[in-house]
Amino acid sequence: MWRCWCLPKMRLPRFDVPYSEQTRTFYSEALEEFTAEVVYHEPQSSGLGARFAGEIEAATRIASEFPEMGAPYKHGTRRVFPRKFPFSVVYRIQADEIVVLAVAPDARKPGYWRDRKTNG
Repeated sequence: MWRCWCLPKMRLPRFDVPYSEQTRTFYSEALEEFTAEVVYHEPQSSGLGARFAGEIEAATRIASEFPEMGAPYKHGTRRVFPRKFPFSVVYRIQADEIVVLAVAPDARKPGYWRDRKTNG
């Protein structure tokens, strides 16, 4: 059962309606960015790379469960934001999947990934 983190003590109604989670596919450059960031964060503090990976996983899971929930962004994409890390996960909605185009640090030039756009 899904519960809102901001209302932990409030009882929410239970909805047993099955949802359709879309497949998550990472563009090869996005997967390389993700891996590089995990490797970068791990030596900074023990377990930080794993926490980063977990937050990216959670953000992409939200995007696959609720594709329209991501904030509309440039070039017909959407993005979700991992908690506690200054990154965004940029994705495009395809017919039955979401395609992650970038795991983008907020400090990097916006739209650097635009050549990765997929047709669809």
